[in-house]
Amino acid sequence: MNRSHRILLPLICGVILLSGCGKDSLPEAYSIGEDSLPALTALVTLDPEPQCTVLTTEDGATSYQYTELEEPTQAVAEYRTALETEYDCVALSAEGDPLPGDEDLAPEGELILSKESSSGSGAFLLSLSWSESACTATPSVDVASEEDNASTVTPPESSMTMQEVTTYFLSLSPAQLELSGESLEGCTAFCENGLVLLDGVPCVCVNLYRSGVIQGSYLFDPTTQDIYRLDRSTGIARLLGAG
Repeated sequence: MNRSHRILLPLICGVILLSGCGKDSLPEAYSIGEDSLPALTALVTLDPEPQCTVLTTEDGATSYQYTELEEPTQAVAEYRTALETEYDCVALSAEGDPLPGDEDLAPEGELILSKESSSGSGAFLLSLSWSESACTATPSVDVASEEDNASTVTPPESSMTMQEVTTYFLSLSPAQLELSGESLEGCTAFCENGLVLLDGVPCVCVNLYRSGVIQGSYLFDPTTQDIYRLDRSTGIARLLGAG
């Protein structure tokens, strides 16, 4: 099943060198407005400490490029784990698909760490790309998500905001979502941007996470409140409670 919207890594073009962080002035956090996450070297001990260069694009986006890294893949893996377990972040591929928690990272690659924005709508994104000796971190805010959360996803007579959809999901029991456990305490629900058409019916795609690990993907019809369990490997959605 094709998704109607994907999160893309910020395009770094027309890069202008701002400054070199140096070993004595490594950033403590990556921030945009009220949103912030601890920086790579604030959560992961690197020996020797890397060099850091601050870059900016023509549209004002800021990136932090770390060089002289001995094991950047391991550093990114440890950083990802810390953000997932301690800061409620969710790991996504560069295309916006959920990443398995037990998947080993390739020597070169990119991923996105996403968390709910402090504004209560939208998402704060931290894009990470790495190679054999370097790593780049680029924070951004998913403005499209903020617009989607402020809008309704169905006609006025049965309208629900994205926030109301996630609240509704977290009010359900694990059994209603075909999950184990007695409650959804500690779980986080994220609505993907845009709508998915299921037999012509617009549905919201909701991903449920616990400690950064995806528990399940669902399609939700806000009009009927029908919930479909989505198998991402086959693209097949199955109505829960049917049969």
